[in-house]
Amino acid sequence: MKRVAKHIAIILALILLLLIGALQWLKWYTHNGEKLVLPDYIDKPYVQAVDDAKERSFEIIITDSVFLVGKSGGLIINQNPRPGSEVKRKRKIYVTVTKTQADMISVANLPRLYGESYELKQQQLAKGYELESEIIDYIYDSGQPDMIMEVKYRGKVIVDRQGRKDDFEIPKGGKLQFVLSKSSGGEFTMPDLVCKNYDQAKFLIENSLMTLGEVSTDGTVTDLNTAVVYRQDPPYSSGIQLIQGDTINLYLTKDLPPGCDTDNSDQ
Repeated sequence: MKRVAKHIAIILALILLLLIGALQWLKWYTHNGEKLVLPDYIDKPYVQAVDDAKERSFEIIITDSVFLVGKSGGLIINQNPRPGSEVKRKRKIYVTVTKTQADMISVANLPRLYGESYELKQQQLAKGYELESEIIDYIYDSGQPDMIMEVKYRGKVIVDRQGRKDDFEIPKGGKLQFVLSKSSGGEFTMPDLVCKNYDQAKFLIENSLMTLGEVSTDGTVTDLNTAVVYRQDPPYSSGIQLIQGDTINLYLTKDLPPGCDTDNSDQ
């Protein structure tokens, strides 16, 4: 009888152990199969997100890094699975983070700039290269206005009439400085018109993009084609600069004034 009771006790103990084991396994299985809602780590610092993920039994893995103008480094900008997804514990979360160091752009990779329209190139540089632009000066040019004459970065010329420095590098987000053309305000050296005949003087004035003003004669002139300049206003002086559009008045006479070189008057 005692032996039977002993066997029954052993059987009951085994059953109890099996029940305890089953309950523990069920608890473990249920716990591991539990679905958790994935937090939103976008725009969060990577280091902060890693600590939070560990507390939730997740693992964050960086798959890519990019530089974004205006964003500090070490920020998560993309994650997979997406925020709000239901996932199991120990799920790996793949993220893209921002870089602290800007990507460098070689001048050789920029589009043609010299002689091109500033408006068009400014838009192209902003959209395609994430480069800012500012106009720092204008210089006279006989062509169309607002064309690019020089490009600088931090005061250093990188593009001009002589060519461009293809090996120079600019950080993404950097600001290029532009010198543009303008169609007025150019400075010209005062031409010496005395002793020139009327046609020569008129040609020199127009070629310098200045304006022919009053043409006065001394009463001896019967034909402008043979008239000679004996005075100009403003008067000629070596080194004097005129601005495009300035007016020069001419005073004509029939014969060469005293002191004029005959050969020089025919040039």
